[in-house]
Amino acid sequence: MRNAWVVIVAVSCLAGIPSAHAAGSTPSPATPSQKQNSRYQQGSQQQGSQPQGSQQQGSQQQGSMQGQQHGQHQGGQTANKSYEATKHIAVINAGLRDAEMNSRMLADISSDSRSYDQTHGQLFYKNIQESVSEAEEHLSHLQPLATTQQEKNQLQQLSKNISDAKNTMQPMQNQLNDPKMVHDSATKLEKQFSSSMQPLRQVAQAMNSKVKIG
Repeated sequence: MRNAWVVIVAVSCLAGIPSAHAAGSTPSPATPSQKQNSRYQQGSQQQGSQPQGSQQQGSQQQGSMQGQQHGQHQGGQTANKSYEATKHIAVINAGLRDAEMNSRMLADISSDSRSYDQTHGQLFYKNIQESVSEAEEHLSHLQPLATTQQEKNQLQQLSKNISDAKNTMQPMQNQLNDPKMVHDSATKLEKQFSSSMQPLRQVAQAMNSKVKIG
């Protein structure tokens, strides 16, 4: 009887040991709700990481569009400058050529007192005055379009040449009755207008104007 009791107790102890070990070392299985929460958190992390890449791509696209718009704006400004400059350069060129031609004709008719009369001298002188005024007016419109130092220097030289020609013209009005003095002044004027073509030609090239100068 005693031996049977001992056997029962021993079997009971052996049977209880694995249960206790299993309870202490094996983690409890995750419930369905815990699994669902884990998947939701993982998906949220993945979704949260996607906007960063999208934002970077969007930022790059925006930067590219801004660069294109800036380039188009600069190109438009350059084209507009060339267009405006060409109009003024064309009128300045025409004015200087006309002034040069009238100076040459005035010098020709005054080279001999027999071919000169004061009425024709006044006519050519008036033509020169009007041509110079026209060139000066459009030079004043062209000067603000100069953006480089080279363009500014060329326009400054052109302005000086025209001013020198005006200084030559100033006493001529009171000398129109003297063929020799008219001839000397007209010959000088022709050279001054001719020399003005060089800075104008350089300006036209710098501002991408296709006007043929001179």
